[in-house]
Amino acid sequence: MKERRRSWASLYAWQLARTDDAPLFRQIYGQIRAAILSQSLRPGTKLPSTRALASQLSVSRSAVVSAYEQLLAEGYASGKIGSGSYVSSDLPYAGRRAQPESQQAARRH
Repeated sequence: MKERRRSWASLYAWQLARTDDAPLFRQIYGQIRAAILSQSLRPGTKLPSTRALASQLSVSRSAVVSAYEQLLAEGYASGKIGSGSYVSSDLPYAGRRAQPESQQAARRH
């Protein structure tokens, strides 16, 4: 249990740039995605509820919901009805750093 709290402590310390051009949901999504890719958040880790994270970050719940939806759509998170959202155990780019799409396309050809 202490390990989970330690992992989320860094998320709760985020400083969202409210004057930035990037919408808040993209900033939240980007920081969670970066934590997943760096393995600060490991596969199977339960994500906080959207209400809890929104409250902690002082943002609207819809910003967190949008961030989670993007993580789900891209395969970084998975949902379990009645249980919450978790870091996916089948991550995109597992075992390597994410590369820009143009570099990935070049490698395929």
